[in-house]
Amino acid sequence: MRPLPSATIHMAAAYRWPAQIVVHPQSQTTAGFWIDDRPIMSLPLTGTGHDLGLAALQALSCSRSKVPVPNYKGADWTALQREVWGAAGQRSFRRFMANAYYVGLRLSDGVLTLQPTRNGGATGPDRGFRPLLEATLKMTAPADPKTLGDALSTAWSRCQPAEANIWEQETAAQSD
Repeated sequence: MRPLPSATIHMAAAYRWPAQIVVHPQSQTTAGFWIDDRPIMSLPLTGTGHDLGLAALQALSCSRSKVPVPNYKGADWTALQREVWGAAGQRSFRRFMANAYYVGLRLSDGVLTLQPTRNGGATGPDRGFRPLLEATLKMTAPADPKTLGDALSTAWSRCQPAEANIWEQETAAQSD
């Protein structure tokens, strides 16, 4: 893991499902917005706080700046999105969003911010993840992975799930 320069912003994404966790860096484009990046790490939900913290620290250390703006219709971008979904054991964005809890991590000037979100689902006017500002956690940059892993678990507990749960909808449809 490479050291984190203090003058830069580093970001990462941390998703949780009933049996799986996916963590990956986010990098800033030359246009200034943030996009998903590699490596994409998948962990079992039963892993330790230490392992989770290590994955989050690695993702933050791999966050880059000044990456080219991707071609959103290109094969590389599509492959990256499918890698993220695949790490979660899903084949589509719709399935990926089902039961997902997302926390954004931002490290800047020695302060780590963990931003829980509300899952608005994969479709409709409220789709995607929306920050829950009142649920934000801040801490000084963690020296030990377990502290970060435990803080991430706390942040996930503050997230709000999607109102329309695809798994419940499919189960109900099958039982009818």
